[in-house]
Amino acid sequence: MWILLPPYEIPGIVVVNSALVENRGRNTAYNIKVELSYGPDSERVIHHMEVVSDEPYIVRGGGDLHSFVILRLREMHPGSRIVIYVASHDRITPDVAVTSYQKNPWNRVRVSGDRAES
Repeated sequence: MWILLPPYEIPGIVVVNSALVENRGRNTAYNIKVELSYGPDSERVIHHMEVVSDEPYIVRGGGDLHSFVILRLREMHPGSRIVIYVASHDRITPDVAVTSYQKNPWNRVRVSGDRAES
């Protein structure tokens, strides 16, 4: 489950957007991909990025001075969270996609992703 948190703005200086990704299920989620972007043709650039996570993660692409960031986590235990903070100088809402890949008992791959309703 993920949700965009309200932006924090210091007028004329910086806007900080953030996305919270949380495992609210009863089972551990595996192979999670978190993607935050401002669109493929966006000239908006992430000036600074900070990640606060309960689980180890790696940055697979983008980040500072790019218009996107892709994070990977091997697993997210129930109740664990990751928050991605991105700073820029204008107020545009980023696109967020969260995907996890899990093997089910029949050895098929299940793809899941969802967003919290506001």
